[in-house]
Amino acid sequence: MRILFKYFWVSALLLSLFLLVGAKIKPLGRFFLFRNLIDSHDYGNLYDFCKIDDFRSLPFHKNEYRPASSLQSAKIISFGDSFFNTAYDSDTFTREFEKCAGLKMMNVARDTAAKYWDVPLLYFQHSGYRKGRKKYLLLETVETYSLRRALSYKQYEKQWDQQRSAQSLAQKIIRIKKSVFNNTVANFFFQTYDIDYFFRDNFLIYPVNRLVNTLNFRWTGKIDSRIARYSTLPKMLFFDESVAFDQKLKSSADYTLMVDNLVYLAEALKERYNIELVYLIIPNKYTLYHALAADGYLYDDFIPYIYRELAERGVPTIDIFQDYLACKQQFGALLYYPCDTHYNKLGKSLLVEKTAQFFTACLKRENSGMPDVVIHE
Repeated sequence: MRILFKYFWVSALLLSLFLLVGAKIKPLGRFFLFRNLIDSHDYGNLYDFCKIDDFRSLPFHKNEYRPASSLQSAKIISFGDSFFNTAYDSDTFTREFEKCAGLKMMNVARDTAAKYWDVPLLYFQHSGYRKGRKKYLLLETVETYSLRRALSYKQYEKQWDQQRSAQSLAQKIIRIKKSVFNNTVANFFFQTYDIDYFFRDNFLIYPVNRLVNTLNFRWTGKIDSRIARYSTLPKMLFFDESVAFDQKLKSSADYTLMVDNLVYLAEALKERYNIELVYLIIPNKYTLYHALAADGYLYDDFIPYIYRELAERGVPTIDIFQDYLACKQQFGALLYYPCDTHYNKLGKSLLVEKTAQFFTACLKRENSGMPDVVIHE
């Protein structure tokens, strides 16, 4: 009995060390991840949330992320979320656009945009950008976060300035010390997300976890809480935040404030930096394919309404929603990955072509000396 206890204690100690070392020393831990995860993508992979074999799909090729043109050389600046940073089965949106249109576009990295709270004015202000020749800002957002981000454009700009102007030198030093501590010492010793991840996805546990989740789904219909809706024929998963946004009852005050803030942003960019705003909402996958969930939901026409209001206020937009809808209805085309939140190669290529046509027309008018007009493409 004592020998059995000793073996159990030693095994538990070795497993704990394996998890701790593998989670905290990431270059080493990657060798022990389940092999199918090593080259997989992260944010947006809904299959990784649920790990149910019924929703497994063929892995798609992940291209290396490569930045396009620089801020100085580019005529067009794109500022968006993960849709503009994905490189699955094709290059990033920015590089595909440059190849298609023959125009230079610089994409603000996702981490950089997040650093400035997804507020373009804060990015230009603190990146040292100076007003010069006319440029264009393509502001992209997925539908799920479009309202929240738009409502923050004016508010966060004020909060950022107030937060920093109110700090004394001593307070700034304390803030830097806390930031260094939280990003190094505290994260290494006290943050457990990496341990949880390594525990679930190492080569020993992952196959067992996947089997348990698959059997649980087949017997009880239970699925990860981050998957709000799903379809088995055809297989498709819908992210809970996207479903919640689409089904949320939006008030007229929300619509009005969103449009007002975007108009404010457009005017501020023009006045401070000679940059013309072009706004783009990428539809949620649930917006286009909610019928597959068979939950009785009817779309509230959020994107068409916002675009109509912006057109009346003189803010240019690129309306890919109508193109996606037409392509889906006419050809039954799949424009998003079944088990991911992002568009697939076809969905990206349609947006690239639409955007290339838009900016080619803009620059043609600009070079010919014609006055600017609002285009609702």
